[in-house]
Amino acid sequence: MSTIAAAQDEVKRHHHIAGLVTLLSALVLIAGTVFGLVAGAAAIWSSVAGSPQVSTLAAGGAAGGSGQAAIQSLHLVVKEVPNGAGQMAEAFVPASFTMKTGETLRVTVTNYTSMPHTWSSTGLGVNAMIAPGGSSSPSTTTFTIDPHKAGTYSWQCETPCDPWSMGRMGFMEGSVTVVRA
Repeated sequence: MSTIAAAQDEVKRHHHIAGLVTLLSALVLIAGTVFGLVAGAAAIWSSVAGSPQVSTLAAGGAAGGSGQAAIQSLHLVVKEVPNGAGQMAEAFVPASFTMKTGETLRVTVTNYTSMPHTWSSTGLGVNAMIAPGGSSSPSTTTFTIDPHKAGTYSWQCETPCDPWSMGRMGFMEGSVTVVRA
């Protein structure tokens, strides 16, 4: 009888070990899923926020310069991006950027959506109308920003467009941080 009891104890030990291995496997799976969700959210945010591509031109338009004031160039894109709620929403990419006082920023906006937009900032004195475009025939609008005072200035699209995007930071609202040159 002791051989049968010993065998039963051995089976119980193996069941406990198998249970622990299964539990650890489940925890690793859960950790991987959470990591994947965080990485996915970060990828969505980076596609919405983006990195501004700013280049410097001399006042005459050639790269470099001969002591003339620099003109910064920034390209914004209006397109549909994932909104984090499983849907696509219209957004200016990038929605926020930084520039310096005393320098002119030439902003070119390419609109890949079928809706008109505005890029309006009372503090920066800009109200640019952006014509509707499309994925195969985008519109292009250029305007300038010439800040004289450091600070953070908000902008927004004032033309009713994508209801989900309107009034949302990073979509149809953003900010311009102006730093001292």
